[in-house]
Amino acid sequence: MSTSNAGLQICLNSVNFLGPVTSLILFDDDKYLCAAQGSFLRIYCLDLEKDANTCWKTLKIPFRNRVHGMLACRDGLLIWGGYNLGMVVWNTWEIFWTRTPDWIFNAVELNTESEYAVVTSKNEVLIYSYLLSKWKLSSTISCQDSPLLFFAALQLTDDCITVASASAFGEIYLWSFPINGHPSVISTYGSLKGHEGACFDIRFSDDGQYLSTVSEDRTVRLWDLKKEAPLLATGFGHTARVWKCRFLSNSSLVSISEDLTLRKWVYDGVKLDNTETFTGHRGKHIWSIAASKKQDLLFTGGNDGAIRQWKINNDTDIYSFYISSIFKGDVSLSSFCFLSANKLLCLAKNGEISLLDNKIWKSRPPFSLDSEATALCSWENKYLAALGTKTGSLVIFNCDNPSDCFSKKVHTAKIQHLYAAYDNDFYYLLSKAFIGKNAYEVYLHQFSIENGIIKLNFSLRLDLPATFDPTCLTISNDLAFIGSRSGSLSIYKVGHSTCLYCWRRLHEFDTIYNIIPESNMDNSMSLKTVGRDGFVNMFVLKFNPGFQLQKVASEKAIEGILSGGTQFKFPDNDKNLWIWGFHASNFFLKNETTGTDVYTLECGGSHRPWSFSIDHTKQAFAFYKSNQIYVCDSYRNLLHFNKVIRKGGHGREIRAMSFNPEGTLIVSGAEDTNIMLSKFEKEGQIDALNSVKVHNSGIQALCWANDELLFSSGGLEELNALRIAHGQIEGSSTAHILHEATCAKTLTKKKTDGDLRITDVSTTKAVSWGEKAWLVMTILSDSSSRIYLYDEEKRDFRFLKDWEYKSCCLVSVKLFVYETHVFSVISATDGTITVWDLHSQDIEKTPQSIWSASVHQSCVKCLDVHFNDRTGNLSLLTGGDDGAVCHITIKLNTDAKEGIVYVEELEKFSYPEAHASSVTGVLQLRKDLCLSASVDQRILVWVNWEGTWSIHSERGTFVADVGGMFSHKSTLIVFGVGYEVYKIEI
Repeated sequence: MSTSNAGLQICLNSVNFLGPVTSLILFDDDKYLCAAQGSFLRIYCLDLEKDANTCWKTLKIPFRNRVHGMLACRDGLLIWGGYNLGMVVWNTWEIFWTRTPDWIFNAVELNTESEYAVVTSKNEVLIYSYLLSKWKLSSTISCQDSPLLFFAALQLTDDCITVASASAFGEIYLWSFPINGHPSVISTYGSLKGHEGACFDIRFSDDGQYLSTVSEDRTVRLWDLKKEAPLLATGFGHTARVWKCRFLSNSSLVSISEDLTLRKWVYDGVKLDNTETFTGHRGKHIWSIAASKKQDLLFTGGNDGAIRQWKINNDTDIYSFYISSIFKGDVSLSSFCFLSANKLLCLAKNGEISLLDNKIWKSRPPFSLDSEATALCSWENKYLAALGTKTGSLVIFNCDNPSDCFSKKVHTAKIQHLYAAYDNDFYYLLSKAFIGKNAYEVYLHQFSIENGIIKLNFSLRLDLPATFDPTCLTISNDLAFIGSRSGSLSIYKVGHSTCLYCWRRLHEFDTIYNIIPESNMDNSMSLKTVGRDGFVNMFVLKFNPGFQLQKVASEKAIEGILSGGTQFKFPDNDKNLWIWGFHASNFFLKNETTGTDVYTLECGGSHRPWSFSIDHTKQAFAFYKSNQIYVCDSYRNLLHFNKVIRKGGHGREIRAMSFNPEGTLIVSGAEDTNIMLSKFEKEGQIDALNSVKVHNSGIQALCWANDELLFSSGGLEELNALRIAHGQIEGSSTAHILHEATCAKTLTKKKTDGDLRITDVSTTKAVSWGEKAWLVMTILSDSSSRIYLYDEEKRDFRFLKDWEYKSCCLVSVKLFVYETHVFSVISATDGTITVWDLHSQDIEKTPQSIWSASVHQSCVKCLDVHFNDRTGNLSLLTGGDDGAVCHITIKLNTDAKEGIVYVEELEKFSYPEAHASSVTGVLQLRKDLCLSASVDQRILVWVNWEGTWSIHSERGTFVADVGGMFSHKSTLIVFGVGYEVYKIEI
């Protein structure tokens, strides 16, 4: 390494890492949770609920390997990873570590003072002593059989250590030795066979009798080590490799997998049943797990960097009743609805009503109706309900005393649906009758209760927009918000029949099931809509001048049908949105804010009559099937259920990530096809705000135009424009990323390539085309380049021209403007970089190559371009598949009269094999200072001393599969599988 510029002090100080959570451990009577992520140990205090999401302490790991395991001991927290073994001392939190001769799989604390046993990849057990902050290897015990191991586990009894070691071929070897007076070589006493692939985890039960194993064959197996036929049961259910397992008791265990599920298994003496399944992590892989048997809590860490808390042993009660047992006589069911989570109201067609109160049916006096009952609804927790009849009559009644009712003939046809709302001590009801093709008769009623008597204040027939079929009602701010079956939203002034405004296609042409007012500000309010299409949209409604509805967020909540939603406020004033709906034949409840499934129930699907009630501590779902009503009661405290300890990011490799020009927001795109918007905080913290999914393939590139507009590209020729919207929510401005426009595919060839990728995109202001016009250039994997004009006002792309380079894939493109010319720099997989004069003003003129150079033996993986428009100097920094780093400076000279551009090469530097693998990120921070990053997880610092570039220093990164890096001021971020944030100190 060169020391020619030793006087220059450059330090990359890691301040944050978000990536795979490789290990979790609970300690101090389960009051604290320690999580290992990259180069950090983060300790969370779980003692106080309000502080559960707060990181109590952060420690920096002093060695290069990730932490793969932790154990709470007398001396401190024992940690290990790769070839490193360390102790985190209680109270001082200092870390003392040593390097071991082989890879560590597992460790235990011995009964003797300050001694520890670790099992390694050579099927050896190493005994270490830890005294006075020093590690010392005391002895080594080897197994006579030493196959290639995938995992090994230790079990400590009073006087013996038992080892279970799994070979690469699925066989598990068992061997043991006494703690004192042990020989140096031990023979195996047994083996376990059954797995059809490598085992990734082995766990002993607390008493050492049982063993649980998980494997790449997707199974979970339970073994009894005291039986001649040790395999007790095999659990099937995971759809991908299973990484870890933990015993909860001798007959129950949990497992985590690549398929993003946490599953609980119970052995009933015959088979291993999957009794509960939890989902919530993104992308792929849950890597780590910790169990608190004392509190029935599980904690998981995923590849997405999230740490989640799960409540197990949830109490769910399912029971059913035949219709004949609910009503007197032979009657037909008309409808049913919940009055509260504890009370279900059922209505027969002949007017009979029956109330299910804590599993006991209570008959109520029947109504004398003029015709069949056809509709039923309630004001939840108000014990007030309404029913409609076939001839258009309406009955409002108190469920405790049905004789206390109000009835009125309202409609000229059958009442099909009733929708209830409550606001400021008034009861509102929307009644709907079908009167012709796409025509409905809709009334809005207002009721109040005075001295126990139901009083009708008004009943208005609403003037509906054309083809408007109401599906929900919300009252707020003296306004009535009504959603429709075709995705429209209309608003009315309470007490007036005229529609003030109607917005169409808020959920395309799908039903709006819920409208949730968020907050009120001066002359505006925010609201959310829940649609059948699976989207939750957020809007800001401005009242003055007129009515303006601006979409500020849109989240695809689920793959399935959404049927409702509600919002609860936590004690810390943080609001969470719960949504429910159907996927295939299942009903589900999900926390949309945290992305956590609460539960799933088999019910047959959304086509069956159903009703749902939700509060903080209980949820009730009822459905009708085969002349029976099934009721499912779930006793879950939603405010404390399945928390997110730390928010995560992408669950797959990040392929594009960058700051906005102002440096306050970060946008990232990954192979999971999501584009995520995050806020950059002080001290290198990055807070994920929201995401949008507009691509059908992995993201290839992201390019900011300004602080509010950016472009994204991906496979399948996908090019999109995205907008950053700032919505006022409870007095604070929150940024949201929204899809604005999609570029139509340009079919310039007779045959289209289904795998054609837009590998990069670049943009510059096109002032000559208009104030809101942007010149957008894309390069593709078929060696072609295309130029579009994007109009912000029209929100559309206009194709201008395209051309081809050779036959190789183009990788990177950067646009820059010099005088009246627009130039592009393009790199390719043939190792060349080329500068093109685009002739952007002349659509008919094909762009011209003005300079080209071969800089790498193979693909140019990354490119950084800096142009000085005063001198015409163009600085090009590249990294290649060959591990080399190259820097070239050229000068552009233009002849205004002839319209010719001359290129003069000023400098060329190349450092072969600077990295051990592909160079995927390069940055020129200053004229004399550069950085390069590679898949080899090294960051090299380059300095230019007296005209010569040399390596000044290097820094390791915990980011795997490095995809690139970017910077703003003194902040550097390296991304790939997660990201790591550095402070650049010069």
